[in-house]
Amino acid sequence: MRNNSLLEKASGVSVLVVMEHQNLTDAEQEQLHKIMQACRLEEGAYVICDTTATWLDFRMEEHLQTVILFGDLEQRFNINILIPIHQPVTFDGRNWIKTRPVSELMNNAQLKSAFWQQALKPIFVP
Repeated sequence: MRNNSLLEKASGVSVLVVMEHQNLTDAEQEQLHKIMQACRLEEGAYVICDTTATWLDFRMEEHLQTVILFGDLEQRFNINILIPIHQPVTFDGRNWIKTRPVSELMNNAQLKSAFWQQALKPIFVP
């Protein structure tokens, strides 16, 4: 489903964050914000979408460099690969990273650490 407002927001961003839904609790929003800050991403450098959108909606965005999936969303986001958790892969000319939903990361320090060390840090921190 095309969401023109979302596509306008995605224009020029370098990171696409995909979640099952965008109805995050305040604590989940704060955790997501901290993750993006750790990656040195200002709010205008990324856009958050849910699975009502698909990869086909974004693949022509030339500035888009990285897609982060929070959950097992490959099929719902209409991509035909399985991405290993916390192992960045290159697909369709972009870096793809998959982790667990934000709510799970918040409550599991080991999972959050693995996400940072194995997936985010190698991509976002030179």
